[in-house]
Amino acid sequence: MEVPKFANLPSIPGRPTHCSWDVWNSIYQQKTGKERGKDWIGTLNHLTPEVVAAAAKEIQTGDRVSLNWPLDAYTYVGFARKKLEFNIIDGKEITGGRFLANDDQISFNTQISTQWDGLCHFGHTGTSLYYNGATHEECQSGRQGRPGSVHEWSNVGGVCGRGVLLDYYAYAQNHGINYSPGDTHAISVSTLDKVAAWEGIDFRPGDILLIRTGWTSWHDSLSGDEAQKTALTRDKHNSAGLLAAEETAEWIWNQRFAAVAADNPALEAWPPAGESQLLHEYLLPTLGCPIGELWDLKKLSAVCAKNKRYTFFLTSAPLNVSGAIATPANAIAIL
Repeated sequence: MEVPKFANLPSIPGRPTHCSWDVWNSIYQQKTGKERGKDWIGTLNHLTPEVVAAAAKEIQTGDRVSLNWPLDAYTYVGFARKKLEFNIIDGKEITGGRFLANDDQISFNTQISTQWDGLCHFGHTGTSLYYNGATHEECQSGRQGRPGSVHEWSNVGGVCGRGVLLDYYAYAQNHGINYSPGDTHAISVSTLDKVAAWEGIDFRPGDILLIRTGWTSWHDSLSGDEAQKTALTRDKHNSAGLLAAEETAEWIWNQRFAAVAADNPALEAWPPAGESQLLHEYLLPTLGCPIGELWDLKKLSAVCAKNKRYTFFLTSAPLNVSGAIATPANAIAIL
């Protein structure tokens, strides 16, 4: 699927600069025949049937890896998100002993573990607009007709295609780059290109990019008293990640990735420094590119290193819930 280069995306007054809305709306209207219809899947449009069929050829050994960190793994969830609550339901009790049965009732914020940010999760500060012109008031007006709902992703078959792992954590260990995933450490696009060359990867349009910073492994290795864990994971809340800069957004767009995910809490390095605009503002509201966070990539790293191959078939099933602004990834890599 051909789209303009980042530099040629239109800059229309009242919108974010280098804005993709008209590109994706035009494609949506061609697909559906709906004049003035709006797109809600953004760069997932790159996952055409031809792209997905070609990605199936990545399945060679049959190794499969779940990429989902446990839903209750995060010691202190950031951004005031509520942790998982798990209640056991006694079917024997509620049926008065007629049946032996067990149910569970689980309540959680959709972004406390391995997840996708929907396109209207985060807005563009300069214009106060979300993806495709949605307003904050529209996003807060209730479930029905909520713009950017991830059920739109389910309607097109979910997120399936060729996954590509850029294992920056392994690259750094092999190239004398010393850092802690729990500290602010920004990864530039020139470094990502070096990781891709080290792994022997050539990107293809429609690739789903995964970046390993080592953060979830770092989190899982934490030990000590509760005060120490609080200081490291809640009060400090720093992490390695992508550089928050226009050059990062331009590189992601021009590679024609369908989506980008990492194993840290925000994809970008946190807290970001040196730019007034977050990478979230470039990718979600402006370019329509889904962001994945807190993916568990440790086992995938080991399997890719064993096979000496960093590409695979990736499947992710978003929640089919109307109005949901984000979703657990429910992701599996098959090699």
